[in-house]
Amino acid sequence: MEEQEVEALFELKVQSGKIYLRISPPQYNLKADLDEIQEQLHDMEADYLPETLLEIYEEASNNFELLCDEEVTDFQFNIELTNGFAGAYLTVIPPISEPTTPLSTALMEEELRNKGVIQGIMKDVLQKIIDEQIEHEPVLVARGRKPVNGKDGYIQLVYGADNQKKKEEALRVNHREMNVISTAKVGDVLVNIIPPTAGRNGFNVKGMPISAKPGKKVTLLPGRHTAFNGDRTQIRATKAGYVVLMDYKISIENIYKVQNIDGSVGNLNFDGIVYVDGNIEDGYTVHATVRIEVRGSVGKANLFTEGEIIVEKGIMGATVKADGSVRTAFISDSKIDAGRNVIVKEYILNSDVSAGKVIHVTNPEGSFHGGNCHSGNFINIPNVGSNKLGDETMVEVGMDPETRLHFKRLESTIQDNLYKFEKTKKNLMLLQAAREKRGVLQSEHEKMFNQLAQEVQQLRDDSIKDIKEWRNTMDIVKVEHDKSGGIIFIAGNIYPGAIVKIRRMLYHVQMPVARAAFLSVKGRIQMQDYDDVIRFYRRHFLKK
Repeated sequence: MEEQEVEALFELKVQSGKIYLRISPPQYNLKADLDEIQEQLHDMEADYLPETLLEIYEEASNNFELLCDEEVTDFQFNIELTNGFAGAYLTVIPPISEPTTPLSTALMEEELRNKGVIQGIMKDVLQKIIDEQIEHEPVLVARGRKPVNGKDGYIQLVYGADNQKKKEEALRVNHREMNVISTAKVGDVLVNIIPPTAGRNGFNVKGMPISAKPGKKVTLLPGRHTAFNGDRTQIRATKAGYVVLMDYKISIENIYKVQNIDGSVGNLNFDGIVYVDGNIEDGYTVHATVRIEVRGSVGKANLFTEGEIIVEKGIMGATVKADGSVRTAFISDSKIDAGRNVIVKEYILNSDVSAGKVIHVTNPEGSFHGGNCHSGNFINIPNVGSNKLGDETMVEVGMDPETRLHFKRLESTIQDNLYKFEKTKKNLMLLQAAREKRGVLQSEHEKMFNQLAQEVQQLRDDSIKDIKEWRNTMDIVKVEHDKSGGIIFIAGNIYPGAIVKIRRMLYHVQMPVARAAFLSVKGRIQMQDYDDVIRFYRRHFLKK
């Protein structure tokens, strides 16, 4: 006969100074032995009524039933831990008769340790339990420590604001927009950079640590003609000029402000920012090293900058090239080439538009018709083409071979400049040490010192510019590679006659398609639901 699992026929339990008895119903013709139960009760020195024992024995309910009070001569303790072991409550249960061992803080601490409570024990509360004879009442006797998260780093604007309120407003601006604060001289401290704090870790009553979150690091960086101090806690001016907050950087720039670019001004080539309060008329050329901002419109002109171009009212018939982004209300009959993004509010018409990363028409009713829109990563235009016959319209994503070649050249140039920078900086430091030791250098050495200082500054500026461009291009290369060429989003309609191109693959639209995303899947252009795909890439199209 196989052995069967048999539940314990009886069980005694002591809880809160009372003795409980559980009798199992008979199992396989086996029943608890009454003599054995009485023998265990005798060993426990339990003072019970035989009638009560017999009643529980005969009922055999399989539940714990109260038999009698326990003969308790020592203090008992009930310890409860809160969720996450943040705290521990202790209840003191005194014996009925005189205790054999007096209540002490050491006795309570030992009971707490037996339950795993080792940290945050409040000895003054334990002593209070003794002094005030707090019994049969749970008391919080141990408390963990909550973690204190670190404070975020922040920028303290030192220069260029009349009062503290203006300083705070200047630093709350959208750093993608230009914010001109004031002017500064060489050596002026522009901002103090307050670093984040690490925070203080907490713990629970079982001694397990609770980690604090460190504060976030500030993102403001030195731009043109500014530099960190030695410990990177300040940004100082290295040239006199306007203090400008832009693109998460603080710079010193020259600013050329003019009402209109017309016959009274002529062509303009400026090292800094060109700000036009009105319009740029037909036939004129504007070149600015940092940024071109036009509050009006641009006609059949030529615009070039190493930074961003912003035209508030639209571009009509212009040739525009920006290493950064181009932002405008509309584009018509123009050629646009942007290293980063082209952001348009209303429409693109009969134009060739190229962007390194993103082309985005933000108005839900916006459109593109006639010409070519080419982006390295993403295109998001509500409506493409027309339901009427017209000019060829192509939307294209994917990096061109010239951009890849340019990326490789940039890597090589950066390496060369960094090597030259370190070598020139070392020679400059040697001359600096000699000057500090002797107080003055010989004329030929002084001339060499000044020349090396200029070379170091130039190499630094060139390296910063190249590294920024390399990072921008690296972003394009990575996304283009990860997304098999890029994605074209059509939130409205794309009409017959339009052409979709991803890398070398072409898709000719034969019938109207609504709310679609075009992407490359296993070497072929595939249409997927717009909403299913856009949710993964919405961050690329924020209206910043």
